[in-house]
Amino acid sequence: MNLNVFFPENLMIQSIENNEHKILICLKSESKFNPCPLCGMKSHRVHSTYLRKPLDASILNKPVQLRIQAKKFFCLNPNCKRQIFTERFTGFLNAYRRLTIRLEEVFLQLSLSMSAEALSRFLFKLGYKRSGDALLDLLRRIDSTEKDIKNQSLTHIGVDDFSFRRGVDFGTVICDLETHRPVEILASRSTQAFKEWLEKHPSVELVTRDRATTYTKAIHLTNPNIIQVADKWHFLKNLLTVVKETISSRFPKGWFIMPESSITKKTDPATDITITNVNSISSHESLSEKEQAKWTLILEIQKVYQQVGSIRQTARQLKLSRTTVAKYIQLSEPPKQIRKPRVNQFVPLYLTLA
Repeated sequence: MNLNVFFPENLMIQSIENNEHKILICLKSESKFNPCPLCGMKSHRVHSTYLRKPLDASILNKPVQLRIQAKKFFCLNPNCKRQIFTERFTGFLNAYRRLTIRLEEVFLQLSLSMSAEALSRFLFKLGYKRSGDALLDLLRRIDSTEKDIKNQSLTHIGVDDFSFRRGVDFGTVICDLETHRPVEILASRSTQAFKEWLEKHPSVELVTRDRATTYTKAIHLTNPNIIQVADKWHFLKNLLTVVKETISSRFPKGWFIMPESSITKKTDPATDITITNVNSISSHESLSEKEQAKWTLILEIQKVYQQVGSIRQTARQLKLSRTTVAKYIQLSEPPKQIRKPRVNQFVPLYLTLA
């Protein structure tokens, strides 16, 4: 089988060596022209040759080492700043890389399924000596390249703030709403930082955000035509706030819904009319929310006690102590909470020393 089909057309295999540890493939460049990476002008003037030793995808579970005899060319453009440039192998081997593109893709896919250190140990068993830091650098480099390409076509994004350190340092995370993946993390949550990011991405058409005015100002300063949408959580939060404000403005502050256990109904045998005992219902406008909740619990305890007739069974059913049940069944009105002022224990000691 001719292995030249697995390499670019301008690279020809010179020799193949197979030993216990790896497979060594020697290749030689036969290209006669090559474009300058700076100005793009093709050149046929060869300056010299040099040796590149990248790693390639394994064969028969053995690592493959390539030895490529590449060329250097003179740039024929007199106005170009680069006089000498190295040969490029587009789609096979990038400049300054020690791994072929197909091997980088293998490492990238593996790095997404395990940690860098675990992958380093796994590759060592396959014959590839790559440290965890080198794998992380590869992941960042490829991810940044893909991110630059994807960010150029972002149209729908979501933005929110987060804290690097709780209550101290804050940042901004930007997500792509189409892929539901983060695309950028800003070092601050200021209007200026988000405004600069929007200026670099003019393709943005829709932004989902929270209720803060920080991101709103940045959007208005950059492009007022961008559609702003409140995300689901903040939309429900706004709705709940409006409902609370409406109820508070229409009803007294101390009103609350009493449980059915606090309402007793009796039937008059003479008139056969049901009479509701309103004496057990009281608005208790002066009670706070905690006191109202406690009074509701007391009424519930008294109702269960009237049904079972035993303090022990009432405590077991409501999962309370018998002491609490015995105290609450004797109450006929909400207990008054006495708030004792805090006394600084060090003041008397200070006065004695003075």
